[in-house]
Parts: sequence; C-alpha cells; structure tokens
Amino acid sequence: MAILANGDSRRVHEPRYSLISYPRSTLYQNSNEWLLEVIAMAQGRLRDQIILDRMDAQQLHTALGFRGTKVKVGFVDQLFGGLFKANVGFRDHPSSSSSHGGFEFISVRSVHDYLTRQNQVASAQELTKTHVKVIGNYSTVVHVAKVEQKFWSKIIPEMGKGRITSDYAHQDLMGVKDFQVLRLIKLGVTDFGVSDISKMAGDDPVFEGCDLAGLALDIQTARKVCNAWKPVMNRVMGKKFNAKLLALGTNPPQVFWCRDPIKQLSDLKGRKIRVFNKTMSDFVDAVGGTTISMAFAEVVPALQRGVVDCAVTGTTSGNSAGW
Repeated sequence: MAILANGDSRRVHEPRYSLISYPRSTLYQNSNEWLLEVIAMAQGRLRDQIILDRMDAQQLHTALGFRGTKVKVGFVDQLFGGLFKANVGFRDHPSSSSSHGGFEFISVRSVHDYLTRQNQVASAQELTKTHVKVIGNYSTVVHVAKVEQKFWSKIIPEMGKGRITSDYAHQDLMGVKDFQVLRLIKLGVTDFGVSDISKMAGDDPVFEGCDLAGLALDIQTARKVCNAWKPVMNRVMGKKFNAKLLALGTNPPQVFWCRDPIKQLSDLKGRKIRVFNKTMSDFVDAVGGTTISMAFAEVVPALQRGVVDCAVTGTTSGNSAGW
C-alpha cells in the first residue's frame, strides 16, 4: 500500500499496452505485469534491494522463479494481430517463441501460481526460536506506547507463534541517549534500536540529511526527502556500525515552546533556546538565539527556573510531557 500511496509504482508503469506482453521485456506491459512488478518492488524492500525500474523488477521476479503462461499463436494471427489489433503486440517476444512452445505472457493464473509458490517457500522455512534485545524510544511519547511497544511485545510474538520474543526497554528509562543507540548495536549490547536519527549526526553528518531545519514543512515533502536519502544513511550505518536502517518514521512538527509569547522570528534574538541537534542549532544561531543542549526530561524544570527561555520539541511530545 505504501508503494501505491507514495507514487513509487509509477516507476514500473508502461503506457504501451499489449495483451500478451513478454515478462522479460520493457517494450509493452499488461495490467497483470504491472501488478507483478509492483509486487517485486515490495519484495525488494523485504530483501533490502532497491527496485528502481521495470528491468530491476523483472530481474527479481525471474530470480524468484516466476514463470509466465504460454499461448500458441499462428503466423497469420501474429502478422495481422500485430497490424490491426491495438491491444496486441509481438515485437517484445523472442523470435524463437513460435517454435519453443508458444508466446509467454503474464496471466492472472501465472501471478496466482507465483504468489502461491512464494507463500509455500516462506511457510516451509520454520522459524528458529529467537530472543532479541530492543532499545525503544522515549516512554513519554504517545505513539511509542501505542504502536512501537505493542509491535515488539505483542505483534511480533503473535506473528512468530511464540518463537520470537523480545526484551523491550525505553531508552530514557535505561539512561541511554539517542546518539548512543547505534554504538550499542555495534557493540552487540542490543539487537534493535529506535532513535531520533538526527541526533546521531555527531558520529556522521549524513544522518541529518533528511531532517534539515526548514527543508520539509509538510509530511509529503518529508517522506520524499527521507526516501531519497535513506540509501545513503543505510550505507553509512552498515560501514560504521554494522547495522541496517530498517525503517524511518516521522516525528510531529517541531515547534518553539517559550516562557513568554513569541510573535515572530526576530523575537527569538538573544534568547536561550534548548535544541537537540546540529541543524536546529544552525537555525537558532541564524536568527540570533543562543543554543543550549539538554536532555528532554530536564527541559520543564529548566523553563520553570529560567535556565532556558525556549525549547524545541514536537507538538505531541511537548503536550504529553507537560511543556
């Protein structure tokens, strides 16, 4: 569904239609072939393989054993069908098709049989009993308890029929900082970790690439930016931390929470402002503020005592924590 929603499926769409389009050619396409190539994009994500175009999709489903349906077409039908029927083309098929059992194309039956075989392969692979350690996000964030913690404590054990279990703990309750999560994965202290990726920029500035202050002001733009930058961050994680970037999720909009009313950016000049990553620090410096770095849990008392004048965090996080 995500592939359809974000428009990625257009990368494997070909407007030139042929009822019997060849499964390993990009000249034509029928509707079953488009569906199969969208499925290949989803399979690619599961295999950590990026499907950029139709050729990539075709190579993957061929490697996974897809076999098309073959149909016999006589010479006269080949000649006049290609000339006079707008929805039939033969130019994408190998010249030897007639003498090798017929013209191969993607039918509903061939897609069904392929998916059935894929499901049988997956079902045949018995899950090894596995227990993993997980460092979760902050306990004060609403969606962490409702989505993330439920995923590890309930959904994964149910899907794994009890063979996959986890020790899940929130990083703030463990005394772990965001920037330490990747380091702990590298050391083998934890198997999985969730963290604000921009706070890892101290280890490599590439991690700020999809969260630069002011770059993405709506969720659609943020998704496009981060999807484009994800392969770059994944390569750095693999090289420096022996880790894989499995998924990206959004934070709520980041806003300024201040002791006094703020009407415009110039009102921030000279104020002490809590930030939590380098790109925010650059933004505050640009408007004349003074940046202060401190942990999330320390912000409310710091605002109350006047240690800081303002602080930046998400709308949901700030409201949940009583900012």
